[in-house]
Parts: sequence; C-alpha cells; structure tokens
Amino acid sequence: MLPVGSILLALTLTILWGFSFVVIDYAFEGFSPILLAFIRVTATVLPVVIYVRPPRVPLKYFAALALALGFLQYICMFVGMRMGVPPGVASVLVQAQVFFTTALAFFVLKERPRAQQYVGIAIAGVGMLVIGLTMTSGGSIFGFLIILVMAAAWGASNIVFKLIGEVELFRLLVWVHLPAIPFIFALSYALEGGPAVFDRLAAADATHYLAGIFLGLVATGLGYLMWSTLMRRHSATLIAPFSLLIPVFGMTFMATLRGEAFGPLRLVGIVLVMAGLTLCVVRLRARTPAPSDALTLPEAVPMVPPAEPPEPSAYPR
Repeated sequence: MLPVGSILLALTLTILWGFSFVVIDYAFEGFSPILLAFIRVTATVLPVVIYVRPPRVPLKYFAALALALGFLQYICMFVGMRMGVPPGVASVLVQAQVFFTTALAFFVLKERPRAQQYVGIAIAGVGMLVIGLTMTSGGSIFGFLIILVMAAAWGASNIVFKLIGEVELFRLLVWVHLPAIPFIFALSYALEGGPAVFDRLAAADATHYLAGIFLGLVATGLGYLMWSTLMRRHSATLIAPFSLLIPVFGMTFMATLRGEAFGPLRLVGIVLVMAGLTLCVVRLRARTPAPSDALTLPEAVPMVPPAEPPEPSAYPR
C-alpha cells in the first residue's frame, strides 16, 4: 500500500503531465513545432546540466537514447499535433508506446507477453484504428502516423533502458537531451524558414517563452525528478498504473480549458485504447485466501524500467 504522500505525489505528476498538453497547444501560437521542441529541450537541460554528473553508460546506448528521447520524441509529437491531431487525442496516442515496447521486448529480449496483454493490444489496436478513421484530412492522418513514430521511439528507448540495467533516471535523461539541442535548432533553421526562425523568436511574447520553459523545466525536468523519486521509493508495480491517468487529465484539461471536442466515434476509440492499455499494465489475479483483495498489479514498468524484468507501461510525454 502506498503512503498518502506518495499517492499525492503521483497524482500531482499525472495532473502536471496531462496539463502540459494544454501548454503545448498554447505555445504553438508563438512557436513552430520544431522550434518549440528546441526551446523545451534547452529548458530541460541548461538550468541543471552543470549540477548533474554525466551517467556511466555504454556510448551506443547513450546515442540511441539521445536519438529517441532527445531528438525524435518532441519533434514527432509536436509536428503531429501541429498537423491536425488534437492535443487531447495525442495524449492517448502517445501511450501506444506500450504496444511497441511489448513487441520489441518479444523480438529483442525474448520476453513473451501474457495472454491478457495480447487481448489488450488487440482491443487498443481496434481503438487506434477507430481514432484514425476520425482523422479525415490528409494532414491529420499524417500527423496521426507521426505521433505513432514518436510512440515507437519511446518504446525503443524502454528496451534500451532495460539493456542498460540499473541507472539513475534523472541524470541520464538530462544528459541524453543535451546533444539534441544543436541538431534540433539546425533542423528548425533548415526546414522552417532559415533566418525567419529568428523573426519568430523575436515575435513571440513572454507568455509563449514561459510556456516553453514550463514544458522543459517543469513538465520534463521536475516531472522526471518526481517520477524517479517515486520509482526509487516504491515498486514499479505500484507506480506504473498511475500513468494511465495522464491521457484522462490531458483530455479533461483540453476539453475544459481549450474547448477541444470529442465526437462519439472518437470517444469510442479512446475508450477502447484506454481499456487495452489497462489490460496491458494491470494484471487481474484471483487470490483464494483473501477474496476481498482479488485485484493485484503486475510487475509493470513505467516509461523507464527499473532493474527487475519489466512489462511495458505508460509515460508522460
């Protein structure tokens, strides 16, 4: 049983990560997607990197994480959202990382999913297809696919964390974002108008910059510090299911604060995805000695696995 303080910390974190989708939506009013990714990564790294020692991990694993988490993650998510995927829907789609993690764990780590996980993947796959059918324009369909690329990169990073083994999460996440800063800015400069990038930086007002800093320093930096604290104190079995609340809060905040609408068909798809995710992350097990305690959680792993063998679960974005 988690102590009250840890429950409140976990709920605060999921609310923070759900609310970040509102902040992203607002930041788009001042920045292009790749430029916003540059600001978010910069705000994550620069304020703390001089205080955090570099982690000791093999270079090949460090490079893989820098590519997947530092470079691809935010670029793909922001570009996909800007191409027509509503932020509330995006908060659900990014959780497809669970299914990519499961598939990669099967092929790379030879870990066989449970029968319950196969059912969950099938249900969530139908839900993803239903959501895809609601993306009527070419841009939103392409954005839908780009966000799935982001989820695949996230799933691959979960496997890399497993291969690394035990590591201090916060230190590693700070440093794998550092190499991405110049590459993301160069990509923004090349694809989003060259010198016009500087015009956008000059035209954005203080609130847009505050939004970018919030995403980097608070949602990413502080968020991962909170997550790693929870993971050090408690088993992933107890912490991972809280990540299922991230899209719930994301959709709620977008509907109430930004007026995002969810049609009936899209809601059906979202419910199917969430049901499938729940089957993948939470194991139901009957226990004859204590019928009132029939629900138990799996040895599931959040976005970044601990030392013990994982089962995939969800991450914030």
